Amino acid sequence: MVVSIRIPPESPSSLLPQYAYRTSSRPLTPRGYRRLLPLLLAFIFVVETYRLFHTPSSNSTPISADPSPSLDTDLDLPPAPVGLSHLIIVACHAIWIPGPTLGSSASEWVLEPYQLSLTPPASSTFLAHISRGASLAVADPSSLLVFSGGETRPSAGPRTEAAGYFELAAQRGWVGEQLQARTTTETQALDSYQNLVFSLLRFREVTGGWPERVTVVSYEFKRRRFVDLHRAAIGWPGARFEFVGVDPEWTGVEGERERELVEQGEWRNARRLWERDPYACGIGGEEEEGGVRGGELREKRRGRNAGRRRGYVLDGVDASVKRLLGWCSEGGSEGRMFDERLPWTEVEE
Repeated sequence: MVVSIRIPPESPSSLLPQYAYRTSSRPLTPRGYRRLLPLLLAFIFVVETYRLFHTPSSNSTPISADPSPSLDTDLDLPPAPVGLSHLIIVACHAIWIPGPTLGSSASEWVLEPYQLSLTPPASSTFLAHISRGASLAVADPSSLLVFSGGETRPSAGPRTEAAGYFELAAQRGWVGEQLQARTTTETQALDSYQNLVFSLLRFREVTGGWPERVTVVSYEFKRRRFVDLHRAAIGWPGARFEFVGVDPEWTGVEGERERELVEQGEWRNARRLWERDPYACGIGGEEEEGGVRGGELREKRRGRNAGRRRGYVLDGVDASVKRLLGWCSEGGSEGRMFDERLPWTEVEE
């Protein structure tokens, strides 16, 4: 008789202590949760803080590692000129298109209709302004010569008045190698007020400071506009301001008649408007007393802004200068004069 006995196969559980395979239905005890919670909260805090300071919001401009250019930002600029304290401004009046006559022919200039009818030609006076400004700069080694005038004619494309004057002066030999280092352009101005103010900004941009003296070269019939109105509007001291006027060479009876017409036009179309609206803020809007239409100067400025330029980057500029440039939104539109102390009025004469 054969007796068979079946022995069940051995299993690891039968060979190891029972406690080795005891498990709990919960991965952590309440005590474990209490220990883990502070670590989890700290991790969330670190992640959210990083996102807050390193991720731009959908409504903001992405933060650039390279800041926008400013007057005080190092953009691999050469050293600033040393010892320059005299700003000489040549106010530009038209855009020169390079040609064989080097500015003598009216056909090389982009002119306004009223400039085409002048006798002698307006181009001869432009050349006289350039020559006078250059000669003044040559005579004063402490001066910076600035040709001031923007992109004012749509038909001329991106050309500026200032660049044309500079190139013409160089080609005629009025700005030689030595003077060229002290000559620059201001390419934002759209009217005579901006010729003065923006050239001051350009001087600071080039030299790092404000000038001690200012000389403006323009038409003699614009003297009162610059001296009595623009200079006063920005509070520049009269003792440190000089105006050099160069008019066309009017001769004979016809010349005197044209002089009278030009001076009448200066009063009717410019000076009396600036007297009422010193910062071209667009005061009024209807036909006003004496036939002066509100906002005319501002409309002229807009009409000349062919390139839709927005002006200068003002980072690093004195706060008072920024308020002067934005005066139309604060008090200029109400006819108030800017009476805050500016860098050039800190030392009374």
